[in-house]
Amino acid sequence: MNFHLFTKVLIVDSAVANYESLIEGVGTDTEVIVLKAEQDGVAQITQMLGDRQNIQTLHILSHGESGVLKLGNTSLNLHSLERYAPAIRSWATALAKNADVLLYGCKVAAGAWGQRFVQQLSDLTGANVAASINLTGSAALGGDWNLGFTTGQLQALMSAIATGCLELTSPAIQLALILFSRQVQPLLRLLEDYRVIEARLIL
Repeated sequence: MNFHLFTKVLIVDSAVANYESLIEGVGTDTEVIVLKAEQDGVAQITQMLGDRQNIQTLHILSHGESGVLKLGNTSLNLHSLERYAPAIRSWATALAKNADVLLYGCKVAAGAWGQRFVQQLSDLTGANVAASINLTGSAALGGDWNLGFTTGQLQALMSAIATGCLELTSPAIQLALILFSRQVQPLLRLLEDYRVIEARLIL
């Protein structure tokens, strides 16, 4: 398979519970990469992006906290960003102009510390970066899929608005709109299956 054809990439940390079920519904137009728990997650992403181009949307699904992304055996935060800056800066070569990087992890953008972290990721990658300011995941466990902080206008979200998909309501709508089909009927069918999985997930 020619990985250069994918314009959407989903990176999933294998520490996320039930991640296998989550990625089953991802559309065929999205490449899925699962990070190995025992290896440096930033290094894995850097290696993966090294031979890709024109990625319009990069989704990262992992555990997190304010100003922290947990990737493989690495915690990416404001302190480690300095060390990883050359690697993360190289991600820009794989990203399209005005690309979106969407971080699905609990409270990554919470508070001044979290927002500074997200802004620095945006500065390094040159992408619009969005992240959650609260719990991410099941509404039954106090979470949602809204990304409450963004450094720019997200192209993926604007695409969903253009198709009218935002008229749909679901606790998983923010993730599903972007990862799944952009057509309404296939999206509705996928959401029916996804609700069962989403009800048990918190990041």
